[in-house]
Amino acid sequence: MSVAGRLSPRGTGPALPPGRKGGGGQGGPQLGRGVPQGEGGTGGMVCPRGGGHRHPGQPAPMGVQERGLPEGGEGRQGGGLRMRKESFAQILLLGLLFASFYLFFRIISPFLSTLVWAAVLAVMFQPVNRLLRRPLRGRKGLAALLSTAAVIFLIVFPFAFLVKLLAQELVDAYRVLERSFAEGYWERLWKALEASAPVKKLLDLLSSGGEEVDLEALVLGQVRHFALYLANQSASFIKGLSSALFQFVLMVVALFYLFRDADAIVERMKLLLPLSQQEKEELLSRVVKMIHATLYGGLLVAVLQGFLGGVGFLVVGLPSPVLWGTVMAVLSFLPVVGAYLVWIPAAIVLLLQGSYLKALVLLGWGAAVVSTVDNFVRPLFISGRTKVHPLLLFFAILGGIKAFGLLGVVAAPLIVAFALAMLDFYTRPREESSFGP
Repeated sequence: MSVAGRLSPRGTGPALPPGRKGGGGQGGPQLGRGVPQGEGGTGGMVCPRGGGHRHPGQPAPMGVQERGLPEGGEGRQGGGLRMRKESFAQILLLGLLFASFYLFFRIISPFLSTLVWAAVLAVMFQPVNRLLRRPLRGRKGLAALLSTAAVIFLIVFPFAFLVKLLAQELVDAYRVLERSFAEGYWERLWKALEASAPVKKLLDLLSSGGEEVDLEALVLGQVRHFALYLANQSASFIKGLSSALFQFVLMVVALFYLFRDADAIVERMKLLLPLSQQEKEELLSRVVKMIHATLYGGLLVAVLQGFLGGVGFLVVGLPSPVLWGTVMAVLSFLPVVGAYLVWIPAAIVLLLQGSYLKALVLLGWGAAVVSTVDNFVRPLFISGRTKVHPLLLFFAILGGIKAFGLLGVVAAPLIVAFALAMLDFYTRPREESSFGP
């Protein structure tokens, strides 16, 4: 018989001689369904249908011998079972992950605003922290302690001074309103308004429906309500001072650890982002730029507009210039409108009082000086650096204030910057983005 041997009826390999079983006895050729592994090899057989390597003399699986099943069938069944187990384990792991994150959020949510403010201040004063590390030879703990003390000094003392002035201004404003009611100032002002043609037309229009509208009582009632609101707010502010102090202490503690472990926290956050290294750096740069632009630009505009607006109120003789200057400073965080909401109504009140010169002075001061700060400084810091349209910022900040309160003034621009960065990464060509379309 030749080396190749006779072919079996099914053509799967050399035929076995009659009366002999596969597996190869002594002196006989090793026959079976396999093919030689190679010249000069080990002499073993490799199953062409996925059965794996089988040494000479090793019988095929029982299912293959008796039922003619292809080798590896049971392996495929076992592999499918393992895949199902792995899929179940992955689903279970994801479920536990989401559940743990949800519980973690529930635990941390009462202090979320405190942590966000601490993170914002840490980013804002990070250059100071890095500067202090150099003479301290890299001692991060001591540098973080000094940086935290510097932040406390820069925030607490000006804020305490401002609170003292505001408290006095609120008391004075309430006394002025109370005295104006007693002296009949608002009644005289209303008589002057009734004599004007626009108010007459408005009253005629409201009375044309057949019902008498006591607009005077309505307006005066709103003024009294506003006066009571100011008094109640001052009392509420004093009551909430202890809670604010507790939150401030927590913010200081968080700020210290953020200063000390800033590098490790940033690197950990980068590892969690499913982006390329270039996109991670770009996203981080955008967020930092937005924080700097919002805080530096916003604070600069607020201080300038509040100070200049208060000076304008002081010059024309309006009461409570510090209070209204502070209100203008807070409102200046709203692009487009800002301090307009304060000095324009004040100028209208002066016009209605007959103080035409003072009204013109306040209008000119507000339009030429106060608004100029907003028109030039804010675009320079925010829109110019972050490439975000002012109208989008305007609605984002309004929505942020409604959703998050005062925190929305800072959180809303950051969310907008993050969303625009994600959109930019997604719309890039696939070869340039980690998750392009």
